[in-house]
Amino acid sequence: MEDRIGLGRKAFDMGLGLGASGPVLIGAGGGTLAAALARSVGCGVALAGAEARFHDGSCEACGVWLAGYYGLSASVFIRQSGNDICLSVKDGQGQEILPVGAEITAPCTGGWDLITGADSGWAARRAVGDCRATVVAAEGPPALKLLLERMGCDVLDRPTPGIPLLCSDREGFRLTVHRNGTVEHPDGPDVLAAAAKWLSLGYAVPAFGAELI
Repeated sequence: MEDRIGLGRKAFDMGLGLGASGPVLIGAGGGTLAAALARSVGCGVALAGAEARFHDGSCEACGVWLAGYYGLSASVFIRQSGNDICLSVKDGQGQEILPVGAEITAPCTGGWDLITGADSGWAARRAVGDCRATVVAAEGPPALKLLLERMGCDVLDRPTPGIPLLCSDREGFRLTVHRNGTVEHPDGPDVLAAAAKWLSLGYAVPAFGAELI
């Protein structure tokens, strides 16, 4: 109990510090403790006089993209894995932010807002370039499959011999592609940007090609 209360106080204090610079984007995943801590951050942001903007994105990279898209100064993401909590604060370019304390000077409280459809928006904005019909397998946040489908791919939900496998790290920043016994790490600010770039180069397997017959 004391550990949870201590985490809540730290999250609240972090929100106070971040809220002094303006609206803050907040996301969470993995469990109810992470969700509660996200709300603690939001309370601090609101009491600092800024707007706490919660989002339903499934990973940290989605929050970073949203912060950049809306021009917000900070994106907070809290991930729970069992009893472990990982809290990250980044700006819209993915750079780490070290929150600092701040006095409350706002004459009134800020508000709370909810941004829904974050994964869909992230995928839609990252789906750039031309791609012929292809077959791929994907493992990662839901937005990765959304992007691949939007770019014309048939997406398998499990590794399949002869089919490229696109894998994301848990928070959606690093893409790994397994293809024909090789491993690639396409560059990009997040897995969706990297996947879109990789697809635009025409590396995937053509749908209904001779290899699949």
